[in-house]
Amino acid sequence: MCSVAFFAVTLFLVMNESKVTDILGKFLTPIILVILALITVFGILNPIGEAVPTTVAGSQFAYGFINGYQTMDALASVLFGVVIIKGLEMKGIKDSKEQKFFLTGAGVIAAIGLGLIYFSLIYLGSQISFMKNLSTAQIALTIAELTLGQSGKLAFGICVAAACLTTSVGLTALVSDWFSKLTGLSYKTIATITCVFSAILAVAGLDYIISLAVPVLVILYPLTIVLIVLNVFGVENKNCYVFTSLVTLIVSTLEVLKVDLSIIPLASLGFPWIAPALVAFILGKIVRNK
Repeated sequence: MCSVAFFAVTLFLVMNESKVTDILGKFLTPIILVILALITVFGILNPIGEAVPTTVAGSQFAYGFINGYQTMDALASVLFGVVIIKGLEMKGIKDSKEQKFFLTGAGVIAAIGLGLIYFSLIYLGSQISFMKNLSTAQIALTIAELTLGQSGKLAFGICVAAACLTTSVGLTALVSDWFSKLTGLSYKTIATITCVFSAILAVAGLDYIISLAVPVLVILYPLTIVLIVLNVFGVENKNCYVFTSLVTLIVSTLEVLKVDLSIIPLASLGFPWIAPALVAFILGKIVRNK
């Protein structure tokens, strides 16, 4: 029932396409930031525990980096960039230079905000490191309860709901716009189909959804990182994009299929795609020179 209600709200919010960025920026995001700020401030002023050493199998950096795929921040940044551009166009801002200005500003603000949030969560998480065998959701809920008391559970629930709603609204709007152009169906029809399908899938539960999502993320995340890096450094060579993206996609897919990639440098750390991507990039440069 909660899933149905959640996606009913999502559908209601995305029906007015021109208001999506306003909904995300003026209402949902501030709610998330305020609650996280309260948890952080109370956690710093009133320490909730004492950090104790913990260990993980293999490289701690690789463990944290790869598990960070589940945040979907890199994927979301690319997708939400499209949503922001759409919102700018709805407001009459269609010049590419102006759009780049606003996107750059949004990117800087998002990077600073996410950095502060994650450093805060790392700090607070270290304070309850003595609590063993807690799931990710249990860790977050415990931090909220220890910092804000019993009201922390309610605050955490509101924060999670707002965060999930932010993602669902943005992605549903993007999917609806994309497939309406691709299929000829109306934006509202695609939005309705998307929300109904998502509500049905949500009933299966978080563990089932994660089991479906993780292999997809392992394939798509390296590709997304490669595309972001190429764009950040202003690479214009089409061959570099094609070769690097294709090789990264192939290696990541082989990794998901459990193919032995141990002969590739950095494979033991969980990054078998980096070396092949660099080779493909260099090959793209050489082909261009010819």
